[in-house]
Amino acid sequence: MPQDLVGAPRAEDLLDEDDRRYLEVQERMLNSVSREQDEVVKQPYWDPALKHNPRNYRKFIQKLNSIGYLEFTLSPSDHAGVFFVWKSDHKKIRMIVDARPANSKFRDPAGVSLSTAETFSKFEVEAVKQWRRFFAIQLVCRALGCERLFPQDQTTTVALKAFLFYAY
Repeated sequence: MPQDLVGAPRAEDLLDEDDRRYLEVQERMLNSVSREQDEVVKQPYWDPALKHNPRNYRKFIQKLNSIGYLEFTLSPSDHAGVFFVWKSDHKKIRMIVDARPANSKFRDPAGVSLSTAETFSKFEVEAVKQWRRFFAIQLVCRALGCERLFPQDQTTTVALKAFLFYAY
């Protein structure tokens, strides 16, 4: 956990104007109809060490409050749970907030089209072919004595210009 959140930017300040509107008018994101009861998690999951030990819970809340992580209210709209998982190095833990009850009140986000693995593999193969051509031209340029015609630092530039002319 960070030592302090003082001076950390707010989420609204990091977003462009189009995305910021969703944080400013949150009602746009709320469901107009309630979801099926079986989809909604009634009680969020809590780490047993916090749920069953008031002393640990109090220390945890005090720590979060001391670094500026919490904002208190007398009328919460929903509740969230907290638990921890090991990071991949198995030396540190990651805090997970179980906000499923609150998230169930929001609409599903708009879908996005992502490239498939095949798209990326074709791009990579094409890039490798292009770079092989570039390095081949650079080798030819050096073999023809471009170093004698151009200063050492310009040899790559000359090869790149030849490559661009050849490739396009």
